[in-house]
Amino acid sequence: MSYIRTINKLGKNMNLRELVRRLEKIEDKLRELNDEDTLVMVGKLVEDLIEDDLEAEKAFRAEVKEFIDKTIEEKVVEQAMYSGSIAQA
Repeated sequence: MSYIRTINKLGKNMNLRELVRRLEKIEDKLRELNDEDTLVMVGKLVEDLIEDDLEAEKAFRAEVKEFIDKTIEEKVVEQAMYSGSIAQA
């Protein structure tokens, strides 16, 4: 994952948190108005947004882990080449 994509991902998370916060305020108003149908729809929307964010975070973490593992593997091979360990094998 590129550095720019990582920054964009973080920015989206910030916007998502703000969106959820605003939707929760709407839920509060709907409770005051006893608008149960709309309250249920907004609640479902909040749940869906959070679930999608958790799935995206999981995928992001997996990609970061893969990048780190690949980088470590490359460094180990590089060090082995410089030390002569690979040449001996």
